[in-house]
Formats: sequence, C-alpha cells, structure tokens
Amino acid sequence: MKEIVQKLEHKFPSAAKLLIEAKDTGFADLEELGIPNDYTEMYKLVGGETEDSDGVFGLNRMLTLKESKDGIVNDAEDLQYYSKGISASVFVPIFQSPGRQQLGYAKFDDGWVFSEYDLGVSYWEQTTLGEYLSWFENKLDSDGFFEDEQFKGLIDKDDL
Repeated sequence: MKEIVQKLEHKFPSAAKLLIEAKDTGFADLEELGIPNDYTEMYKLVGGETEDSDGVFGLNRMLTLKESKDGIVNDAEDLQYYSKGISASVFVPIFQSPGRQQLGYAKFDDGWVFSEYDLGVSYWEQTTLGEYLSWFENKLDSDGFFEDEQFKGLIDKDDL
C-alpha cells in the first residue's frame, strides 16, 4: 500500500490528498472476527478517504476505519449470494461507490472473500483485498486512470 500511495502522490497529487492519515488503533474487534490481515495492514497505512472524495480507487472511496466498522452487516438475509444459493454471515465494507454498492470482505462458510454488497453479495473479480490493490497498482502503472474536474478521485478508463 505504501508504494501505491507514493505512485498516487507522483501521478495524481490531487487524488493523493484525498487520503487520510492512518491511526494504528481500533483493530481488536475486527481481529476477533478473523478478518484477513491485508485489511488491517491497509488501514495501518491509510486511514481512508475524505468524506467529499468520489473515490481514489476508480470511483470507489475507501471508507475510514470507523465507517467500515459502523457499516458491518451481519444479517444473513441481507447477505444472500442468489446465483450460488449461499449466504455470508458477515460483510465488512471497505470501499463505497458513488451509488450504493460497496466492496469489502464477506465471510462465507469456507472463509473470507473480497465481494460486492448491493442487493445481496457476490464475489468480486479479485478474491482478496491484496489482489484488488495489486490490480489497482497495475492500472496506475499502465495509465488506466484519469481525473476529471467534475469528480474528486480517479476514473477507470475501462468504465467508459
């Protein structure tokens, strides 16, 4: 994550300014849930994004640790993965789109999977936060994002 922040500061300094300094506290209850280590490692380096950000991570705003914890969903009825006929027991949001969709970790019977939460849950293209951050860094390296004066954040060129 440290390398991503450095690349953002170099390529997109205005987007990098939307990131909040991390506070290395408040992880105990999440560690009790068994959340994957890449979650806590990320929040130890970056505290989230400012509230007015549209999303540094391709129009996905990294929630603050407080927002992430306050947004935990643990109602299996709300966490149905309809096409697979299964449900998660808990969802911990990490990113918020400009709409209502969130990306984060969902805990299924066989473990934690990086997932999307909207009307139910579904696996995301990358199965871990670490994989998602690697995808993001690769897109940064290949000039896969751009800025637009209408948004505070980065837009994925593939979303156009």
